Amino acid sequence: MPWIHAARARRLALAGTIAAFAALTGTANAALTVQPNAPALTFPASVTDAVGGVSLSLCMDNSGNCIETPAPNPTQPLSVPGNFTPDGEGFYMLADATVPNAGIGLARFGLEVAFLDQIAPGEGILFGRVRFRFGDLKPGTDYQVTHPYGVDVFTADSNGIINETSDVGCLATPNCDFAGATYTPITSFLRWDPTVAPAAPAGYVGNYAQTHKVIGSPNGTNFVRLEELNGAGLPVGVVGETSDFNLQGKLAGAAPAAAPFTIADVQSLDYASRQVGAATPAKNVTLANHGTAPLTVTGATIGGTDAGDFSVAGNDCASVAPGASCTIGVVFNPLATGNRNAVLSVASNDAATPLNIALKGVGTPATGAAPAPVIIQAPAQAPIVIQAPSNGPAVFKVSSMTVPFATKLRTIRSKGIAATITTPKGANVARIRLLKRGSRKAIATKTIALERSGRQTIHLRARSECRIHGNAIFLDFLLHLLQQNLH
Repeated sequence: MPWIHAARARRLALAGTIAAFAALTGTANAALTVQPNAPALTFPASVTDAVGGVSLSLCMDNSGNCIETPAPNPTQPLSVPGNFTPDGEGFYMLADATVPNAGIGLARFGLEVAFLDQIAPGEGILFGRVRFRFGDLKPGTDYQVTHPYGVDVFTADSNGIINETSDVGCLATPNCDFAGATYTPITSFLRWDPTVAPAAPAGYVGNYAQTHKVIGSPNGTNFVRLEELNGAGLPVGVVGETSDFNLQGKLAGAAPAAAPFTIADVQSLDYASRQVGAATPAKNVTLANHGTAPLTVTGATIGGTDAGDFSVAGNDCASVAPGASCTIGVVFNPLATGNRNAVLSVASNDAATPLNIALKGVGTPATGAAPAPVIIQAPAQAPIVIQAPSNGPAVFKVSSMTVPFATKLRTIRSKGIAATITTPKGANVARIRLLKRGSRKAIATKTIALERSGRQTIHLRARSECRIHGNAIFLDFLLHLLQQNLH
């Protein structure tokens, strides 16, 4: 567009006031600092990302690294109206990503300048732009977009299209107060990842003509991911994702000093449910150094509402070279029931320190400490009744039965127990049951066909899911001999 007309400017202003973009929790209070206007330009001479250490100016040269049409005289400083791109539009930073499987798939992030009715002093505006243009989606379905500056949810229209733009900044003329405006959610500058070849051209944070992986997201989400949501607002599938960007930005002055840049592989650790007093295995956070200088981690501490429920279980993040990574382990051991929340804070020589990782879990009631080894004691030898069916002969009696006097419950569960009995003639079926004293509910039952009378052994194993509480459980043995065949 040659410049933005008044009607378009009003739409920009409206979008800037009503757009709602939900940001992730950042690693630091990222914000851009707008420098004073260059007198001949009537726009800021530069804009600085203090956390990333990057200052950018408008790019209207003939280097080929930017998309703007060059100024009439690229060798001279920019000025309005004499030496400004005839398009009337420029960028301190512009980052475009193409999301696969989503039609045109455009995701755009930029800090942009433009003019209203004419290219003239006092008529310029400055705004942060976030734009999504997706297609080939399910009509009426909600989709979630995770991107460098936050997470947003949109509903595809009746044609399966999402076309959303948010412009926030100084949109009123004449003579915008650029320094006093906010440009959220554009609170930092993206730049080519220095650990991924090739390096950015000297004097630039990238070359728009070539896709490249980037760093600079205040949330550590240096990608664009489009996900379909279900009726409950939960992701059910990834439509498309990319971490490759077309990026432009011209450095204002010297390149920033070498510095580390930390990216965590997760934003949070979720331990789900855990019994009070029962510690989980450690979950790890991996920290990767995508900067140009070694990362030195000086501390990893737990804070927040339920800090006592979490603890650092391992930390090999002493000094991490550019392109290398390290891990920090965290254990969840709930002290009470309900939702438990805390924060892992990692302090380092990164300008964005501390890096914060949310910790969450749910404490559930304890079922009691594991009992001491339970002893199963056979009662004193007593007459053991052998019952026959109601239509059978009279009562039989066993002449003897032998079981271990003391056996551990876990032994019965894993290996079983052997009862040696002497059966009379005429019995052809035996059933043995293991009962708690005072209860008719069997812990274990076994029925066998008797091929002979006399002395023999029956092997019985308790169910593995059986739960018995107490320090000592006394058990009775009942033996039934039935004058009938098994079916």
